[in-house]
Amino acid sequence: MEKEEGQQSHKGQDYIFVRAFVPFVASVLIKAYKDSDDSSNDVEVILGGMTALNDEIAWFKKEATKWNVQLSEIVPQKTNQEYCRYILHLLFPLKMFCFFFTFLIVPIN
Repeated sequence: MEKEEGQQSHKGQDYIFVRAFVPFVASVLIKAYKDSDDSSNDVEVILGGMTALNDEIAWFKKEATKWNVQLSEIVPQKTNQEYCRYILHLLFPLKMFCFFFTFLIVPIN
């Protein structure tokens, strides 16, 4: 039972990371769109990656019902918080980053 709970916790942390990774990939898509031409397939490759992320998020949601876990209630572990913070830092200037990080991580009651 303890091993199963640990696996669920690990999967929950993966879900949080994947959700945080989506905006980063979207920003790469925008950059690729602006910086590439029709002769490269950069945009298509990134779109394929986004499709895979979408599929992964759908899988997490489906599995969460089997685990009897509410994905919205998963608390990010410190390492995951730091990695998600790093990803967001790549997207936004520091002031905007602090706002978005607070908005995404701090629960609103």
